[in-house]
Amino acid sequence: MGATQNKIALGTVQFGLDYGISNTKGQIPVSQVQEILCFCQQHNINTLDTAAAYGQSEAILGDLLPAFNFRVISKLAPGCGPSEVPDRFNQSLDKLKQAKLYGYLIHDFASYEKQPGTWEEIVKLQAAGLIQKAGFSLYYPAQLEKILKSDLPLQLVQIPFNVFDQRFTYLLPELASRNVEVHARSIFLQGLFFKSVTGLPAFFSALQPTLQELQQIVETSGIPLPALLLSFVHSYSEVSKLVIGVTSVAELKANLTYFQYTEALAPYRETLKSLAITDENLILPFNWKLT
Repeated sequence: MGATQNKIALGTVQFGLDYGISNTKGQIPVSQVQEILCFCQQHNINTLDTAAAYGQSEAILGDLLPAFNFRVISKLAPGCGPSEVPDRFNQSLDKLKQAKLYGYLIHDFASYEKQPGTWEEIVKLQAAGLIQKAGFSLYYPAQLEKILKSDLPLQLVQIPFNVFDQRFTYLLPELASRNVEVHARSIFLQGLFFKSVTGLPAFFSALQPTLQELQQIVETSGIPLPALLLSFVHSYSEVSKLVIGVTSVAELKANLTYFQYTEALAPYRETLKSLAITDENLILPFNWKLT
């Protein structure tokens, strides 16, 4: 798997938490985490995405990372104010056993809006050579619009982006013009795309026709569903990394085959764009009502 083929970054929330609507295995054992990291290193996946809010993820990675060479991105815990930034950042560094981080993101835009001095503290850490790229992990395009209008020196942004959630598309050219690195997460919508349409909770009933349309495209195109989902986001040149979480090496290996289908996706790209959903109750997992 050559360098020009690979946009994958490894999301690590499953290493520290029992996470995902389709994850039946729970938190991943440390031995499996090590196997996954080995596979990543061998296949040119050089970026890890974690966060202070991801349970034990930082600490588990820190026990293993000395044997590897990864670019590590972490995020400030939600709710933190400016005075807490240096200590929280150093706690993440200590847990991860890293001298510096490739990226450090504000994980909670609402807290930043209340206390914008948080950004200045991160910039100070960057000036000290401890962070290569500073930025935000966001959920809403309006948040990104505010950041862009304020002319903060944004260098890295992580956004949800998938076949159903295409809300940020109109902002991608602006990000590219400012040389902002864009990482797309939630490509599999926490695994919702892989659930049986008939077995979904009643909350998702409005999604059934669109999920059936997606499955029809999979059948017509002959492109496996994971490859279709990844290739769609990959097709946006402004996106630098596709952040995916996996529960095994086999899962990661299967996902890496997506690059074989990027050309085959082209005839279906416009149809996939038409599957966009604007109802944020359906496309933002923290809004889901599953019980």
